[in-house]
Amino acid sequence: MTARSAGGETDPRRLDPLDYGVTPLSARLTPEDAADLAARASRAHFPDRQSIFARGERRPQFCLVVEGGVRLSRTSLSGKRVSGGLLGPGQHFGYATAALGRERIYDVIAVGETVIDRIAADDVTRLVERSPRLALALLRDTTERAALLMQLLDDVRLLPPAARIARLLGDSLRTQGGNQLIRCLHEDIAAIIGVSSMTVAKALGELAALGLVETAYRCVRLPDPPRLRAWLRTWDA
Repeated sequence: MTARSAGGETDPRRLDPLDYGVTPLSARLTPEDAADLAARASRAHFPDRQSIFARGERRPQFCLVVEGGVRLSRTSLSGKRVSGGLLGPGQHFGYATAALGRERIYDVIAVGETVIDRIAADDVTRLVERSPRLALALLRDTTERAALLMQLLDDVRLLPPAARIARLLGDSLRTQGGNQLIRCLHEDIAAIIGVSSMTVAKALGELAALGLVETAYRCVRLPDPPRLRAWLRTWDA
């Protein structure tokens, strides 16, 4: 969905998801389970850059992104920021907090005008106990995320920054219907893969020299996604 300003123009603050192509939970839900979650949700609206949750909070809520997006991040005492990604519509966050009562490990910030459905932990538990289909959807989602984390740990040890950035961009592109333009910030790419913005700029320059990306203000274009993925496979060999 394209974010719109009050005047009807495309919201210039809009950024695309950077989530490695993780399947949105909404795509796994049956219409009945989606309706049950919506019936128990409290809908909240947040302006761009508004804090939704702070790291360390224990508010036991499971959240679904309805419109806009959220940035998951944490900042060290030295000021270095790392990110769990930018999530778009259909994605969820906070299940561990809701199901296990754990503190939130990320600050959650709205990206553009954002709408979130918040569901109390007890309601989520009752729905999961009642619906094997919902339990299976959450299990598949958790398994996909765990497999992704294992891959990313290997990537940190095996791949140079240019290849890790190419994987992030190429995988995230699949969630955008094949659109070759990804609206993103260098600082978000840097926080997700754990390098400096200077390293991101250098790595994007290397990819551009290979003809794999084209950079512009607040966006990266992938002129030939299949070629980018073929290049990535040479690193996985």
